[in-house]
Amino acid sequence: MFRPRSSLSLALLAGALLSSACTPAADSGSDVIVLAYQSDLGRYDRKIVRLETADDLIALNGSVAEVIGNAEFKIDEDTETIDDLIVKKGGSVKLDLKEIDGVFVPADFHSLNMVTAYYNFERASLFFKDLGVNPNLFGKRKLYYFPKLTIAGEELKDNAMYVSALDGFAVLPFDELQTLPLAINMGVMGHEYTHAVIDYLVTGADPYSGINSPTYSSNEAVNVFSSLHEGIADFMGSAIACDGDYKHCDPRFMDMSLPSELSSDRDLSKVHCLSSAAQSGFNQDVTAFANAGLNYEVGTVLASSLWRTLSIVGHTEENWMTLATGLYIALQADSGYGIMGLVKEEIAAGNQGGFIKTDATHLTMKNALNAIVEGVKDNSNLKKALCSVFYDRFHLADRSLSQCPASIEPQSDCSSKATSGGAL
Repeated sequence: MFRPRSSLSLALLAGALLSSACTPAADSGSDVIVLAYQSDLGRYDRKIVRLETADDLIALNGSVAEVIGNAEFKIDEDTETIDDLIVKKGGSVKLDLKEIDGVFVPADFHSLNMVTAYYNFERASLFFKDLGVNPNLFGKRKLYYFPKLTIAGEELKDNAMYVSALDGFAVLPFDELQTLPLAINMGVMGHEYTHAVIDYLVTGADPYSGINSPTYSSNEAVNVFSSLHEGIADFMGSAIACDGDYKHCDPRFMDMSLPSELSSDRDLSKVHCLSSAAQSGFNQDVTAFANAGLNYEVGTVLASSLWRTLSIVGHTEENWMTLATGLYIALQADSGYGIMGLVKEEIAAGNQGGFIKTDATHLTMKNALNAIVEGVKDNSNLKKALCSVFYDRFHLADRSLSQCPASIEPQSDCSSKATSGGAL
């Protein structure tokens, strides 16, 4: 059912090399074997890397993350608090590593899976540090490895997620996804890490400060915010997966782990245009919007717009980092068109209403796009390309983004796919 992505046998990772190996002492700054994407090979393969932040290598506990095993969570009609969510807190893990010529080699699949997941989070942390996120203030998150998660009595598998209520991440056991495990896919883990960064930048320490409830904002604001979450996470995930080699970034990084029928819909290099359902549906019930997958659809339109912008101006490190920095600036800006500022204004307006609203007063998709354009500094060509793509893919026929130059013409990628949903 799924195409194999590598000839590497996970069970035989160490092979005969382990015959004379010994268990290492737990320390930081260690060289260890992980599975990482090799652009010259076009696949994931073994790579010796240095973990800089793991204070305890055996337990995988460091400044970036603390890996937790044997946890259990449930969500059902009786779940009202975080305490109700947690069935079993879990505890520290213990990797089976063998030291060979100064390099620590995972001796089993789970050790390989966990140490690669930690490495991926470390790379994501360093990426955001370069953008301006202070890792000391952001702190570390719990990474729940293969927890048991049941929703309405059904155990979930084959997923990785950031869980706001736990302020942590969960990598679930896999069942059908038998190609590249999600924990090993740097783009997927970068995507999830970005979700935590977005909450940190926009809502601070309390991800439930109001924007996630239409009672305190509006249906439209919640739907826009969830769409921004997915789109920015997709783009940043692809940037993190570049791993510093911006000439070989992969817009189809999810294809390594997901079946083609799913990953194709999230291919950032494809032409994705805002559909009629999304154009006219931002103010619909939050649950209905999510159940229809519109937050992912709109997110993919946004992420593919950012990728298309880079295709126009060039996939150079400077352009990648300028655009990523622009997103960082847009998210955390508390004034002007900044997304944090729009969120605060939306919550304040919702609190004055005292009831569930449908339409947003401040956090609309158009205002969010304007914030992203405003965040791009000192690169007029990139900003012009971004405006042109946004006008096209979000069907902004009135060319009404105030931060865009007046003379910008839209790209024509979506002109043959015009919808009847009206402009944003």
